[in-house]
Amino acid sequence: MLTASRDRTARVWNASDGSEIVTLTGHEERVNVAMFDSSGERVLTASWDGTARVWDARSGAQTAIMTGHDGQILAAAFSPSGDRVATA
Repeated sequence: MLTASRDRTARVWNASDGSEIVTLTGHEERVNVAMFDSSGERVLTASWDGTARVWDARSGAQTAIMTGHDGQILAAAFSPSGDRVATA
């Protein structure tokens, strides 16, 4: 499972027992979007801070940060192949 929060984090959870696997930290404002890629190995987050970020779902390591929006990012998604990200 995956959650996004106003506390500027996203969290990956064990769906079997509800335990937290990893907290994804680094956004400076609330996180609006959190989604797994099709393999479940990466997480995409998007925030009011105008950034989208890609993370390793197991370790929580940030692998990419995308900047360029002047305002909040309200939507984001991986492409079906997982090699691109769209933000709005």
